Amino acid sequence: MKTTGIQLNDMSLRQAEDFIAGICDDNHLDNYHATIAVPVLKAVEIIIQSGSNQSVAPTINLKSEYTPKGIAFTVSSRYSCFPSSLANSSLDSLPESYCLFQLLADQVEVLDDGKSICLTFFVRGIDEQESVRRMSVLNHFYSQVLVEV
Repeated sequence: MKTTGIQLNDMSLRQAEDFIAGICDDNHLDNYHATIAVPVLKAVEIIIQSGSNQSVAPTINLKSEYTPKGIAFTVSSRYSCFPSSLANSSLDSLPESYCLFQLLADQVEVLDDGKSICLTFFVRGIDEQESVRRMSVLNHFYSQVLVEV
């Protein structure tokens, strides 16, 4: 599990983007980077927009963790920013800004009375073509050796 706190300023989105890129890079999820980054950054944007109306600017907390299904990102604030009905709504009834969560994340949970949103992505390592390519490279450079005792 990795976490980071982001203060609201001109670099908030860039810090969130760097955090997501680092997680994807560390876990070899380059093929999923955009699919993960778009809804997570949208959650950060929603907190930034709702924070501009508050007397005390909220700190944005980003957390990534592994689950049995894949990788989950939780975006949290001290203020309620996300409607609790978001996870159970159909795309037709959602405001446009929330549709990305349902379209790109495999599982959406609104937590802490709307203060947090957890987006889970069901990812499964590298695709078959990349796996075959890597095995070919290994077979080319390494020969099998039989050791007899």
